[in-house]
Amino acid sequence: MELQTLWNSFLATSSPLLPSAALVRWALPVFWAVVLVFVALYFTQSLSKPRGKWIALAVALWAVVAGSWSPTYWLGLAFQLPSLMTVSLCALVLASYWRPGLRHPFGQATPTAQWLGILFGWLLLLDTFLVLPFSLYRWGYSPVMLALLAMVAATLWAWTRARSAALVLIVLVLFVTTRLPSGNVFDAVIDPWLWFALQIAAVRNWRAGRTARSV
Repeated sequence: MELQTLWNSFLATSSPLLPSAALVRWALPVFWAVVLVFVALYFTQSLSKPRGKWIALAVALWAVVAGSWSPTYWLGLAFQLPSLMTVSLCALVLASYWRPGLRHPFGQATPTAQWLGILFGWLLLLDTFLVLPFSLYRWGYSPVMLALLAMVAATLWAWTRARSAALVLIVLVLFVTTRLPSGNVFDAVIDPWLWFALQIAAVRNWRAGRTARSV
């Protein structure tokens, strides 16, 4: 009984730290603008770079427009904020856009990071439908879960020097300082769009490996 009480205190979620309303209002158009600009550039990479940059600028301005004319308004209503991980991945690609070609950021993760993200997304989905015998998502408000994720990411980085593990650590630092997007650490490291993209990248990598072995 004492161990159960101690465990519950470690995973206490009764008073979660949430982001301020002002910070959320600021982050909503900025975060979605970064994601939408990446999507626009990804699907227009066959165009010349100057034309692509003009399209990116137009999408960015459209995303930060206030009111129902902006796609950010509807995306915010439907999905709230994207995860810090998704925004960081898209921002990294945009920062390196001066290089020839636009790389898909979700296909650059190591296989271990890909499958961990996919598995984690499935667990959260099962939790949404109350299939798991415990509330996994609720634990995301606990500081202990934040510490556990940081320990796992730090261990993977020390063991493999994988950039994806280092990026997780950076995202966790951003989460601690801002509590974005929702105060839940799981929302900071993964969202449905990132989970879906990781699965697409894994299938593509599997098909490419199968084709290479058959040649």
